Amino acid sequence: MRELEKVATLENEFETQLLEEILKERGVDAFFKHYHDMAYDGLYTNTLGWAGVYGAREDAAAICAALAEIRQSARQE
Repeated sequence: MRELEKVATLENEFETQLLEEILKERGVDAFFKHYHDMAYDGLYTNTLGWAGVYGAREDAAAICAALAEIRQSARQE
């Protein structure tokens, strides 16, 4: 089993969902740890981010590239 490391912090639910779908389509394995806590109603989301994406070191570049595409697309809209 490959060791996972945190690759990036995701800003919101939509960015997280898009990244999950893109990575799945590209065959890149990643684990998403969501920080939104219902008990605190998202109180810590501003400091922690919405979620963290974890992947193998060799997949980090692919994960970062996909995230950059999402963020670049969002800026253009």
